[in-house]
Amino acid sequence: MERAASICPGCSRGCNIIIEHSSGFPRVPGSRKIFRIRARANPDVNGHWICDLGRYGYAHLDTGRQESLRTKEGLLPGAPSWEAAVRFLGEKLAGLRAEGAARRAAVAASSELSNEELYLVRRLFLQDLKVHKIFLVDPQEGETDGFLLTSERTPNRRGAEGAGLKLGLPGLDVLRGEVDLLILFGLNIFERFPGEQLRSFFDSVAAKILLTHQAPVAAWEFELILPGAPSAEKSGSFTNVAGLVQSFAPVRPAGGQARAEWEILLDLAKASGVNAPFYSGLTGLEDIRREMGRECPALKVTS
Repeated sequence: MERAASICPGCSRGCNIIIEHSSGFPRVPGSRKIFRIRARANPDVNGHWICDLGRYGYAHLDTGRQESLRTKEGLLPGAPSWEAAVRFLGEKLAGLRAEGAARRAAVAASSELSNEELYLVRRLFLQDLKVHKIFLVDPQEGETDGFLLTSERTPNRRGAEGAGLKLGLPGLDVLRGEVDLLILFGLNIFERFPGEQLRSFFDSVAAKILLTHQAPVAAWEFELILPGAPSAEKSGSFTNVAGLVQSFAPVRPAGGQARAEWEILLDLAKASGVNAPFYSGLTGLEDIRREMGRECPALKVTS
């Protein structure tokens, strides 16, 4: 049994946790497994406690995962690879620099992303590519337990605010016919809109790109699916409901072809050719954090 520290992503409290897991055996598919999550003491956040949702809500780490690239037939030459996917999407993003093209693009992010990822979403799409249809689509809110569990079923709403992103998505009827390129992070949009309404909107969008660590039911809707990583499988930071920035490290490697969304975003920025002097100077997470702390002081990582 292996043990590692992490931050619970189940709500905005940011409880400190220990994840106990097995890396499994290379020749036994599906043998890597999360066995238990327990509280890690932090008097400033959760004391010695953790709620039941945080303790038992880890099935998504082992089941229903999207761990491989998926494309519509004929979209990329040969077997799907990260090199081909980044080149294809980089060309799409470069095309947004043409006169008026950015007005036909939309990005639906989520405060389930880390601070570093939300910073890159704002920097790349809003500041550098001039995409103004950027929305934050979060899970439905739930009940609070009056102790630790908050109503926000997402870990990083304050981080999104610190990055300058606002919650909310307009009615899909408003967007229908106005979007040619949709970049979607996570599956929350499927929870927030009826299936027929969502299908009608998707049918009106020429190119739909999904970044997710959970496999979508409607995979056929997307031209390209890029496998992301949950917080337990990447480095980053969250800002909790009290405004405390907490960093986390991977408990285990991402499975299959999955990669951290900040890595994907950085590669896409470089492939697009936009603001090359800036992005060429970013070689990893510490470089991103340096720029993030300078531009968004509330998100500065100090530990």
